[in-house]
Amino acid sequence: MVKANLISVGLFIPLSLLFLIPYGMIWGARKTGSDLTLFYQEPLFFIFLMIVGVIAHELLHGFTWICLGDKSWSSIRFGVNWKALAPYAHCVEPVEISAYRWGAAMPGIVLGLLPFLAGMATGSGWFILFGYMLAITASGDLLILWITRGLKSGTLVQDHPERVGCQVVDMNYELRMKN
Repeated sequence: MVKANLISVGLFIPLSLLFLIPYGMIWGARKTGSDLTLFYQEPLFFIFLMIVGVIAHELLHGFTWICLGDKSWSSIRFGVNWKALAPYAHCVEPVEISAYRWGAAMPGIVLGLLPFLAGMATGSGWFILFGYMLAITASGDLLILWITRGLKSGTLVQDHPERVGCQVVDMNYELRMKN
């Protein structure tokens, strides 16, 4: 987890450029600079938004695995790795790789990209800031998408119980479980 968090820090600058430069080009440097200080102006509201956003982030992982991976809520575990200060959602059962990838990607799309696009369209600093911060929290998920890029459709994977990412499961897993 710590190593994954450090790698995610490396995505901070590219994500910053992807979010802030287009916003600045459309809405102007002065507004962009002002909007980036919103969390100083309303720190309690900003903290509240981030806590809600992080909880929603983990719930989206679980919800997506349930819907696309044909799992139940009893298959999903939520918690916090206090050593790495990282909340997590963990699917305890194997899931097909495409469902796993969608589960990894969904928080970044719903909580990062969509608020960013809404902010771009409306000039809302809160949307931009929320989308930007939640995209940064999804950088570990981007790492998972990168790591699993070579796995073919139909491959069963299971969340690693202690590390970021997943393990490839023997394709005969389901047959053995049924017998």
